[in-house]
Amino acid sequence: MPKYQVVTHAGNPKDRLMRATAAIKRGEEIMSEEALASLDFLHPAAAHSGVKAMPKLRNSLSPEVRNQLAALPNNDPGRGTEGLIETNAFEEDDQRGALKYKVLRIYDEMSRFKHSCQPNAELHWDSARNRGSLHAVRPIAVGDEIFINYLADAQSSLHTRTPRRTEIQKQWGFVCSCEVCILQGIDLNNNNAARINARVRYQELNKPRTESASWRVMNNQTTSRLQKATEYIGFLQQLDIEDGRLAWAYDMLAYLQYHMWRTAESSIRETNRHCASCNINRGSVWHLRRSLDARRDLYRIDRRIYPKSHPRLAEDSAEINKLIDKIDRS
Repeated sequence: MPKYQVVTHAGNPKDRLMRATAAIKRGEEIMSEEALASLDFLHPAAAHSGVKAMPKLRNSLSPEVRNQLAALPNNDPGRGTEGLIETNAFEEDDQRGALKYKVLRIYDEMSRFKHSCQPNAELHWDSARNRGSLHAVRPIAVGDEIFINYLADAQSSLHTRTPRRTEIQKQWGFVCSCEVCILQGIDLNNNNAARINARVRYQELNKPRTESASWRVMNNQTTSRLQKATEYIGFLQQLDIEDGRLAWAYDMLAYLQYHMWRTAESSIRETNRHCASCNINRGSVWHLRRSLDARRDLYRIDRRIYPKSHPRLAEDSAEINKLIDKIDRS
């Protein structure tokens, strides 16, 4: 039995919303669906630069699928297929060996879910089933509308209200009036401030690291990045964000703590000194334990937002087991 129902706007059959017909737990799969059409591009080429290839793809589809695509909303009908893609496509990364691709996928139903800057669902591709899978990232009550975040990129989604609304209106043709965008007064100020701080930390964490042969330089760099990662997680939690953005943050934190352990081991070999954290906490294995904590937090979030067959969950589990083994041997 479906966990949602489709409600169609009386004046516009293309305007639909999805409401929960049953209570949905955080992490529960709401639905899965095969893609109507997809395009993939080698990263770092921008995926949306390839939308001009869509007419060729559309012409290769069956009349039934073409009719389904035409039934989707198009916020820029003057651009034809390009406008259709910009309006409805989901963009995801796809690692294929050493190559990284950007993939655009359009769905018959999942492309119709409405946007919220505080979504209660998140979509990921399930390669094992060859379907898109939508999971709840927070509890959804009976009758609640199901929302996703159109601003999937962390940089965009962490903007303050005005630039967020501007981007949404430019690409999707509406002024966002979600629970975050209608905040007023001190609540709006606090939300904007947390987003500014989170976005700055995100940008700092994505800056290229300066390589150095000195363990002291690397230690100072990693210590600074660890502080930024911890602060970034704090701001995301302040914003009540528990989706892929928080998963990325815990992944970064786990990596940095592991890197601190390696740097600390180099320090011990070269100077017989521990870093400050190691001195306080009795040895470099402390960083491995903190890395394990972050990996477990990452796994907890990933289990909520990815389908059970997703390879990321197996990767999380393998990394946890590796850390446990290193801690046992330290």
